[in-house]
Amino acid sequence: MKKTRKYILQIKQPVTFRRLVLSFLLMLILPLIVLLVNYFHSRQLLQQENLNYQNAVLIQAQKMVDKQLQSLQLFTMDMSNDTTITNFLEGDNLSASELNFQIWEISQHMKGYNAPYKNLLESMVYSVKYDYLISADWADSGVSKKIQRLETEELNQLLQQFLQEQRQYGQYQVLEDSAGTRELLMLHTIPLWSTGKDATGTICLRINKKALLSNVEEMEELKKGLLCLLDKNGEPIASTGTKELLNALPQALEIKSGFLDIADDSYTVSTIPSELNGWTYISIQPEHALLNKLQTTRNISLLMMVIVLLIGVASAVLLSRKNYKPLEKLLQSLREQSLLQKERVDADENEFSLIERSVADMTWSMSVVRETLHEELPLIRENLLMQLLKNAVVDYERFKVTLENMGIVLPFRKFCVAVVRLVTQETDQLEELALFQVILKEQFSHLIPKEIMHATVIPHSKLVVLIMNSEIEELENQVEKVMFELCDVMISDYSYMIAIYVSRTVTGIDQVPYAYHNALHACSIQSQGGVVMLRNEQTTARPVQSLDEISAPLQNYIATGNEEEALTLLRQHYQINFGQGSHPLHIVRGYFIGLLNIILGICPAEEQEKILIENNNPLELIFVHDTSHQMEITVETVTSHVCRVILNSKKSHASFLTDQILEFIEQEFSNNDLTLSYVADHFYITASYLSAFFKENVGDTFLNYLTRLRIEKSKELIRNTNLTMAEIAEKVGYASGNTFTRIFKKVEHITPTQYRESSL
Repeated sequence: MKKTRKYILQIKQPVTFRRLVLSFLLMLILPLIVLLVNYFHSRQLLQQENLNYQNAVLIQAQKMVDKQLQSLQLFTMDMSNDTTITNFLEGDNLSASELNFQIWEISQHMKGYNAPYKNLLESMVYSVKYDYLISADWADSGVSKKIQRLETEELNQLLQQFLQEQRQYGQYQVLEDSAGTRELLMLHTIPLWSTGKDATGTICLRINKKALLSNVEEMEELKKGLLCLLDKNGEPIASTGTKELLNALPQALEIKSGFLDIADDSYTVSTIPSELNGWTYISIQPEHALLNKLQTTRNISLLMMVIVLLIGVASAVLLSRKNYKPLEKLLQSLREQSLLQKERVDADENEFSLIERSVADMTWSMSVVRETLHEELPLIRENLLMQLLKNAVVDYERFKVTLENMGIVLPFRKFCVAVVRLVTQETDQLEELALFQVILKEQFSHLIPKEIMHATVIPHSKLVVLIMNSEIEELENQVEKVMFELCDVMISDYSYMIAIYVSRTVTGIDQVPYAYHNALHACSIQSQGGVVMLRNEQTTARPVQSLDEISAPLQNYIATGNEEEALTLLRQHYQINFGQGSHPLHIVRGYFIGLLNIILGICPAEEQEKILIENNNPLELIFVHDTSHQMEITVETVTSHVCRVILNSKKSHASFLTDQILEFIEQEFSNNDLTLSYVADHFYITASYLSAFFKENVGDTFLNYLTRLRIEKSKELIRNTNLTMAEIAEKVGYASGNTFTRIFKKVEHITPTQYRESSL
């Protein structure tokens, strides 16, 4: 018998040993599977990062070139506003000698314009009256019949056609002949077609396409590849790079964003739209050198993991063999010392079956413990919270940790306590009172916002205490809203009349007992139902957006007679201020009176007295109305009327806007950030439109006007104060004293110091 048992054990040992080894191997194989998945996925991730990098470089290049192209548009605007050029184009009855002198003067004048852009462009002015095309170095007559300044006859004919067009406002044109030769031009007609006058001339900029991308060529990231600016049809306007990459442009346009193999090399293709004319930038760049290094690092990491895995397999086999012997001795001792030995032999039970049975017994015991804890946990939590309400806590920091361990999370500093008392229930039956408590807890949990943490305590069968914790600023208002909703639900859906007493907001968990006792005291001396907020004063809801926020855009809409936009803006403002909640009537009236003052302030004084609604003054109607809806109708009626008056008024929007712009410049001239774009943004118009508008309505360029204003202000300070020149420069809007001195001397032909000495 003993020999038989020993033989049985020898048969079963290899099976047990193999299972033990297999368990070790599984623990090692799972990380390997994860690594392999990441290995094959990493190639795609590396390529995507390379593509993102090239996209970022292309965006930087796009911003540089677009900024340069936009600066050329502003350059054209400055030329169109130049008095010397416009006087020549509008001049009349010049003799031959006077015309030659004027042409020579314009040619010399344009050299000054070309100086900052001498490598980038060649500027030309075409006169319709004299049929001359003038540049800094030459002047051609009879241009309407023949031009010989471009490379081919076909391109010259296209240029002739564009010079004769009447309405061209800073437009880029790409000229192309049948042989594929292309020229990039900028054309601008003088004067603006909006003036209603016939064109007297055209400014033409011939742009050097290679110089346009010269700054981009210096970028280290773009030196080895191709960068190309494409027109709407996908044809190249300007490019940098090799001819081989340029030939691959059709394939790159099909991909747009991705990877392309050219001559056994891998390239990254990126595209991004230009901010001008619907053009597009495309980049074909070799893969980043770092990509290959990362792939090498990835392969080395995989190799090291395989080596670690092999070492782990060998260690698993050795450790399993070593650890199996003491484990077998322990199991053998258990078999010999327990009655389970006979059951194991009869049932042919091995070591793993014995372990599984032990684990099953332990699992059952743990489940019993969990069920017991689950039943007792609510009582433990309530006892902890009652300890807090009774002010029986000594160490609040340790107490908060204990609450968190028990699943009660109250992490914030602000607390609010509400005591809920059942008013209508006269019975003392525990079942009905317990039902009331369950319903109340369920409805409260449903109504309370997620950002407010909460806990409930039942100190008495007819009382329920609600503890609320949050960091939101309007905690009391949120709690008040929830309590009213809770009160309504309990009486409408379940016929429970309840009284809720809510404490003021307190700071710190140590103040919760005092808040609870205040609410409990109020509960004991008052018997009516409903919600009672125990706070010293109540805040009133006010419009959240000031009238200053819409004053400027509303005035602009009304001043231009744009009734639709003005009414849309007003309705959006109503929704922001009065879309939710109620507001005291005096605040609503004050709001609409402010709106009427803004609207009527734009209307001419003689027309204000004529604005009547059903023979009533609109301001008087505001005091008669008792709802915000009636006031809205009155304000919108006045707005519509004022817009119609403005449209028929003799004073145009142009003069009104001019007055506003000049007033704004007068206020802001000391700001050294005051630029054309700064003023344009303030009045919600574009810088190019403001430049043309200012020249047309003021009679001078924006920069000349601002310079004259600052110099006049500085002369007053020089005469009437003892401030240094650096201090005066800062007060009139110049960043440094050197800049101020240079401009002052250019305008006044003497230095500021000499001016001060002469004024003494």
